[in-house]
Amino acid sequence: IITLFLTISLGALEIKEAYICRNVENRTPVQVDTLFESGIGYLYCFTALKAEAPDTIYHEWIYNNEVKAKIKLTINTPSENYRTWSKKTIMSLFTGEWTVRIKNAKDSLLKEIKFKIK
Repeated sequence: IITLFLTISLGALEIKEAYICRNVENRTPVQVDTLFESGIGYLYCFTALKAEAPDTIYHEWIYNNEVKAKIKLTINTPSENYRTWSKKTIMSLFTGEWTVRIKNAKDSLLKEIKFKIK
């Protein structure tokens, strides 16, 4: 019984899919890519995951080794296919390599996505 309780209370998260995309429509990423034009305006980080319990993840948008945004995303309910996303404005002068780090509530890295603005 104690083992079962610990498993439930820790609530495992499993990232199933994660993409950088131009938009999200009907809970689906649209125009997924790793290379985007300067002046794009904004991008989304779409994440599909398996959550055994309500939890929290964070999307850290990083440019030049500096966190430009850390967005908290709350997972409201256990799900085999929970979908969530964050949106980040990308100013045209921020060309080059970007990274989005998906982290759990304990700041552990779950997934990293790299993309480029040219």
